[in-house]
This record gives sequence, C-alpha cells and structure tokens, in this order.
Amino acid sequence: MQKQHSIAKRDGRRAFTLVELVVALALFAIVAGMVVSFIIFINRFSEKSAEQTDRMYALSSVRSEMDHWFSYFDSADYSLTIAADGNSVSATGAGGTYSVTFVSEGGNFFLFTYPRELGRGTLNEGENRCEVRVDAYTFTGIRFYNSASNASSAQSELRFTIFLRVANGQIACEIVEEEAGV
Repeated sequence: MQKQHSIAKRDGRRAFTLVELVVALALFAIVAGMVVSFIIFINRFSEKSAEQTDRMYALSSVRSEMDHWFSYFDSADYSLTIAADGNSVSATGAGGTYSVTFVSEGGNFFLFTYPRELGRGTLNEGENRCEVRVDAYTFTGIRFYNSASNASSAQSELRFTIFLRVANGQIACEIVEEEAGV
C-alpha cells in the first residue's frame, strides 16, 4: 500500500507576499498623507475665508451706520469738525456735540452718538444722548480727513476708506487694520 500524501488545494487563491504587502502599505501611507494635507489646506482656507467674511461684515455695518450718522448731521443746523489727530469727527449744533469715534478699550468698536430725541441706539442718561456701538474687532484704527488731502499708507496696514458726501465737500473715513506681529 502506498501512502498517499494529499496536498490541500488552495482553491485558486494565493496569499500576499511580503513585497506586495509593503507596496500596499506605502500606497496607503501616500493616500493618507494626501488626505491629511488636503484637510489642513481646507482648514486654513476656511479660517482665512472666515476672517474675510468678518472683515466685510464689520465694514458694511460701519458703512451703514456712518451713512446714517452723516445723513442726519449734514445740515445747516450742525457744523462738522474733524479732530486734529483724525480719530474722530464731531457734529456741533444748538443741541450739543455728537461724534463718531473709534474705541479700542475693551475690544475695538465704533461709537456713534446721536441726540436723545432721535431715539437711535441706547440712551446714555448721564450725557442725555443715545449711543450706537458697532463691533469692529478686526479693525485697529480709523482716520478721518478731508478728501482733498492725501491719505498715508503703509505696507503693513490694510486700509478701508469710506468717502462720505456732505454739503461743504466730501469727507473720507479710513479704517485701518494692521497685520499681526508687525
């Protein structure tokens, strides 16, 4: 009797070789690296996009309130005066003095003051006027000047200039955002 050795059939399948396994792992690592790089790129892109959205929202809010303020005080009853340092503009009339000022204490915002009887904004009892605050945390400054003069600019600053038409000419409002770390 002859002893029969049976070799199990592999059913047509074969196992991975070590080389094939290494190649598959290398391809997986490359694809995983590309996915991680793409995710990092998208996060940076969305952060930059969010900053731009915040900046444009703040600019449109400031522009809207600036238009309202100048529309109200651009009359024969008030005289408009730009502060010597250019940080604010005031409207002086029989009812008092009202202004637009950039405040950097406790977060950056624009402070617009109006007569109490106008009813715009929050009533400030101590000074008998109303105030409107517009959040502008992305901005670092403001500069008012008569548009006949030239605005300065520096490479480290981003400037938004708002031109406002008034009875005696044109006023420009320049909003400044300095780059971080400069």
